[in-house]
Amino acid sequence: MKRHFIYTFAALALVLSCNRAEPEQQSGDLIRIGATLADAPATKAFINKNDLKGGEGKQNPEVKIYDDLTGFTGTINGTEPENGAVNYIDDTMVWASGAGESATWNFNSGINWRWTRSGVHHFYGWLTKDPEGLTPADLVSGVNFTESTKTLSVPAITFTKDTPQFDFSYSDIVAVDVENSGFNAANSINLPLKHLFTGLAIEIYNSTTDIAYVKTIEFRNVKTAKSASVSFAGDKSKAVYTAAATQPALAVSWPSEAVVNADYGRTIGAGTPDNPTRFDILGGKVPAEGEYNYYMMWPQSKEEFAAQTVYVEYYISGTAAEGEALEMRTKEISLPTATLLEELEAGHKYVLQLSFKEKTLNLTLKPMPWIMDYMDIDYATSSILADSNKDNDGVLWLYYMEENKWKAGTRDRQISMKNKTPIQGRFYILAPTSGMWQVTTFPADAAKYFIIAQKDEHDNYVPSNSGVIDDLIDSDGVFTGYVEFYVLPNPEYPELPAMQYLNFNIDFLINGEWRNGNTEFNRKNWTITREPGN
Repeated sequence: MKRHFIYTFAALALVLSCNRAEPEQQSGDLIRIGATLADAPATKAFINKNDLKGGEGKQNPEVKIYDDLTGFTGTINGTEPENGAVNYIDDTMVWASGAGESATWNFNSGINWRWTRSGVHHFYGWLTKDPEGLTPADLVSGVNFTESTKTLSVPAITFTKDTPQFDFSYSDIVAVDVENSGFNAANSINLPLKHLFTGLAIEIYNSTTDIAYVKTIEFRNVKTAKSASVSFAGDKSKAVYTAAATQPALAVSWPSEAVVNADYGRTIGAGTPDNPTRFDILGGKVPAEGEYNYYMMWPQSKEEFAAQTVYVEYYISGTAAEGEALEMRTKEISLPTATLLEELEAGHKYVLQLSFKEKTLNLTLKPMPWIMDYMDIDYATSSILADSNKDNDGVLWLYYMEENKWKAGTRDRQISMKNKTPIQGRFYILAPTSGMWQVTTFPADAAKYFIIAQKDEHDNYVPSNSGVIDDLIDSDGVFTGYVEFYVLPNPEYPELPAMQYLNFNIDFLINGEWRNGNTEFNRKNWTITREPGN
């Protein structure tokens, strides 16, 4: 069985010297700041698996750090902040010394930033130099932060294959109330970094016994030029994208290589269904299994995605003999009808795969794990994680609310919905994170009396029966997949004609294919009962 783990930043101690004029009501404890991965789409990838840790042959990366302090009582540099609000930290952190986990992050200013004894600290920042030495200026000039509105502006960029691959990352906002009973000054503040962009790879896949030739590939109606603004004014950072009025075409140009035929284009050798020929268009090579050369592009909204197509000019009809002209074929494929996706999200990577099967060209657009290696889902017992506090005979756990507490279902794996309170479903899976999950309900004549929902950022229940497998760190610091959903009574059917029983199917979208997960996740067929009046 394959196992692939994602690594994150450890809590990072800061080695600081120097002092400044310190605020009154200041604690003696230093503020320690690190950086971590976060739930999708807040994951790192274009840099490397060790993320921002520098190392041999790499430069020391830097991250801009802000801390907006509100509700502070006292003075700073002899001045009492108006309404207790002040920008407390305005600094840059650099990966300073050492290698691997022993290396340290330091504030460039050398200031001993310490916790105050009152107020709420709001930390946020963004990447200003990566281990390759690239900065925002290498990508686009004019990146600007307006402190009065707490807005980071990224001017218009037109992405091509040759655009510098600076992985523009910004953090979410981490608020710490130092007067809260749970505050611990010894804890590091880990900033979850988000991606501003998405990634795209293009692969040709030939399972026919004929040579295929691809002359042209155009990703049409793609918004290749946009600008963005990131707001740090709310509870969470939020990116807003603005597309340019005119868009250059996103088209593949072939390099001058022996595998490019002057008349017919890129040559894709013959293969078989069991041993297909694969070629990474952007990487210009035959990739190893699961390896792709991604390049960054702007995320595409549902409205933009719905208008996009892929246009291909190709030849496939046996080997081209000397003096023989093959007939060109063309195909334009609409993405929404060819895939299960609705948009290209920031922080996700996608593989656009052109497949020759029985001399017919097909297209798929596959979402891929952002960091983890290529792998098929494995339902071996050792790859499934059950809730360690519950019986280990299955992984899909259902909980019901009683006395304002979530309580686990019994061993008969049936829960009765009481007082119209929601039922919580939860399961864990070792891999792959960042894949997609879907819960379907049956029988059909009963399913209408229930709603499958997820919680939004404000803890509201939003109807949705599918989503991304979130990252979760277990006790050993290893990422596992985590899924949570809720079952609620459908208010359109307040009264039931009879008792209704709801069962589940669980499926995963892995490498562009839906896989059924009921064997491991539904071993005893969980059932929810809704009685009349509930």
